Amino acid sequence: MKERYAGYDSKESVRRALQRALKNEPDPRTWAALVRGLYVQDVMLGDMLVTERMAGEPSLLERYREFEDEALGVASPPREERPTKTTVPPDQRLDVLSRLIADQATHEPEVREFRRECLPNGLMAFEAVEAWLREQAERDGPESLWGEVPRAADDDVPLPGIRLPAREWQVRFLNYESLLLPDDGENWAPQKLRCSHPIAYGGVLDRLRRVSEALAQRTNWDPSATTTFILTGVPPAIPRATALYNPQFFGDLPVHRLQLDIHPSYPAADLAQLYRRELNRYEALRPDRQRQKSKRNMAQLVEFVNSRPNTAWKSLCQAWNATFPDERYPQWQNMHRDYHHIIDVASGTKKAKRRG
Repeated sequence: MKERYAGYDSKESVRRALQRALKNEPDPRTWAALVRGLYVQDVMLGDMLVTERMAGEPSLLERYREFEDEALGVASPPREERPTKTTVPPDQRLDVLSRLIADQATHEPEVREFRRECLPNGLMAFEAVEAWLREQAERDGPESLWGEVPRAADDDVPLPGIRLPAREWQVRFLNYESLLLPDDGENWAPQKLRCSHPIAYGGVLDRLRRVSEALAQRTNWDPSATTTFILTGVPPAIPRATALYNPQFFGDLPVHRLQLDIHPSYPAADLAQLYRRELNRYEALRPDRQRQKSKRNMAQLVEFVNSRPNTAWKSLCQAWNATFPDERYPQWQNMHRDYHHIIDVASGTKKAKRRG
């Protein structure tokens, strides 16, 4: 269905429309870039649509993707290779454990004091979290910038004359969980989202951030769910396992990581199955791409060859055999094969720049 101008009367109404298009909370830094670039104002004025092009001009969603890629600071991976997270839900034992932790956390002095002083009406419903946070942010005032300033070891006052460059000042965010609710006429279930909101130093949300981060560190709860627990009393789920695949590039070289976070009760056989399943999802991580054709020290081979850039392969092979007689090559072609194989495997592509 073609998108029609919806008569957005505020930046918040545009943000909610973008949130529905993303099926996720817009990244605060990327959203701020859209506001600074006047793209949000263009939508409010009817000169730009959220999801579709107008007169050939990019939509707000396309601009968001562009700013999102620039914010990564590295070459952007293909859209299908963005960070993905697989979560194995808790079993009954972990559900009970989380409730026991929640009961104990309720009596923590910082949690009890925050609820008493900042939630005079008591705990709120999950659906009310988003509105309460945004109202509280208005009361707290504009977001603050944080920076690290040195001081003498025997003094609490920063050293005089210190001026930090603009790039070293950063906004801090409160992480929380919220519900994305369907509009009237939309037929889909509410979605739980991990969100973040910029905060003002010394405000209620700054205090909530400090209490939440400290509690999450002690309980190993998810930080976003911990914030929502303080506001609602809903215990965070403790997953049996999570697998986070984070594709990232340094130049055109992949520096991907697959991180597994496992509860000790998760069976070893299930862990092995999860690991194999995750490997099979990502071409660059499949074992057949990593299998070496030689038992020689491949890192040593690459260093040896790269340190002699103008040497013919036959001479390289002779020098290698003299230096490493226990790992000698009978023919220089075998050395050539191993070198390019490990370069292909390390770079994750058959199009890696080849030497000779």
